[in-house]
Amino acid sequence: MKKVWMLACILACVLLFVAACSKDKTTITTEDGKTTISKDGKESSFEGKDGSSVKVTTDNDEDNVVLSGKDTDGKEFSTEVSEKQELPKGLPEFIPFPENITITNSITSTVDNKKSISVLFSTELTFEQLKELYTSFTQKNNMTETSDLATNELVMVTGSKDNASFSLVGSPNTDDSKKVDVILSWVEE
Repeated sequence: MKKVWMLACILACVLLFVAACSKDKTTITTEDGKTTISKDGKESSFEGKDGSSVKVTTDNDEDNVVLSGKDTDGKEFSTEVSEKQELPKGLPEFIPFPENITITNSITSTVDNKKSISVLFSTELTFEQLKELYTSFTQKNNMTETSDLATNELVMVTGSKDNASFSLVGSPNTDDSKKVDVILSWVEE
């Protein structure tokens, strides 16, 4: 799988250059498979002779990149990285968020029917306030295997319930000492 990713990345870079000077799309075929890239650079794909495939699409208007495909066993995967300043679709609505957060990015992945969503945001809540908010959330939702920790440099809260798990990690914002940068993750199997 690593070989496929490495080859796809190298070929995508080469093809970006080639595509800029050619027709709507360019395809290069090697003994390992074929790579195609659109002239505008918004879509590239790799199809391996081993049955694996990778497709990368980007939409500058939406500020996101989608990576999808299947591995050599036919298992499908998909990952979307977004810079939209909004919560991603599919994130459970019962997860609380502080007021006045700044969302910097989100990542939504599905691999072998396992869905994970991560939201990166900054807030002016303190580490202790974040710990209280999300510890209360794990208790209210009867999560097990919970843990929480807050120091003057870090906050961590985790929990799980049924086939889902939750985690939150926060650290100081390097640009603004009044803010905390947070990664909140939700995983469902």
